[in-house]
Amino acid sequence: MSEAALNYVEPEEDYEIIEGVKYMAPAASPNHGTIINRLFLAFAKYADEHPNSIGVFTDNIEIRLDKNNVIRPDLSVVCNPLIVQIDKALFGVPDLAVEVLSPSTAKRDRGAKMNIYESNGTREYWIVEPILKTIEVYHLIDGRFELDEVYRDYTSEALEELDDEERAAVKTEIKVSIVPDLTINVKNIFRWWWGN
Repeated sequence: MSEAALNYVEPEEDYEIIEGVKYMAPAASPNHGTIINRLFLAFAKYADEHPNSIGVFTDNIEIRLDKNNVIRPDLSVVCNPLIVQIDKALFGVPDLAVEVLSPSTAKRDRGAKMNIYESNGTREYWIVEPILKTIEVYHLIDGRFELDEVYRDYTSEALEELDDEERAAVKTEIKVSIVPDLTINVKNIFRWWWGN
């Protein structure tokens, strides 16, 4: 068991520690929460259909990498069944991490947190931009994140503005690289609970 796991103390408040600096974890907006819930449901459905394949966690679980890096991904997927869980903490590296951008976290999500995921070996990292309805998917290749694709939820009007070649190139499903046979429909991620 790691030293971090042995010295674990339940936090009194919701926060992250990034490169030794403590940040409060802000409450999510309804749109932010809806996106995370939809992603969670997609991965949880896969987990139910493929027992013992993956663990799926939202930001109510903290990931303890070391004493200077205690993070709360908006969503994390773990393939390694040997990762240690104590109370509300996991001790180990998520295989996939998702961060949904908000004005207060966007700089960290694209900077320090992305670097932490990369340097610790997270194999896939998604950055979700709720206003533009885009998802940037990064894969870890030779120890560095490389942008694989930017997915977008196009409105009917936006699709009409594309020429035939551009429209044909639009990808509507994300192939999850760490999980065999799992694809997630981009439109479902951004669909509000009612009305569309």
